[in-house]
Amino acid sequence: MPRPRLALLPALLLAAAVAMAPRSADPAELTAFLSGGSPGELWSTGYGGMLTITLFNIVGGEIEGTWQGSELPSTSLFSLSAKAYVSPQFGRFVPYGGIGAGVYRESVFNDSDTGTLGLVFVGVKLKFPMGLVLRGEYQWVDIPMAAPVNLDRRYIFGAGLSF
Repeated sequence: MPRPRLALLPALLLAAAVAMAPRSADPAELTAFLSGGSPGELWSTGYGGMLTITLFNIVGGEIEGTWQGSELPSTSLFSLSAKAYVSPQFGRFVPYGGIGAGVYRESVFNDSDTGTLGLVFVGVKLKFPMGLVLRGEYQWVDIPMAAPVNLDRRYIFGAGLSF
């Protein structure tokens, strides 16, 4: 009877090697998020989404679309931004920071404004098994002084899937 046990040993070693092998990096993420803006007396909850591409597990680029609601009647801000960042990975914990640029359209009662914006941002991602990603991000937003309602900062909390 020792022979079947000996035949089982290579199969168990192979299964253990496959289970312990590093997981391949997921180069893309799709995230949905809720956002808030500052000054807080002007901006309320917003929402949006991001498509992220990561290269070499250290640099990333993403496209972000955000609709930001306002406490003021008939006022909102839609922005579409391209962002680039550096993101060193520490296991499942991924801090990141970078810059971005985009366009916005701010609608106010009987008026609107369209222009360009700049972003500087920092954030953190937590990556879980099965591709789940949770993230939090803080953005410093630079829109022209001529915009009807100023947006200085935006914070984002989201969940997504990596693939």
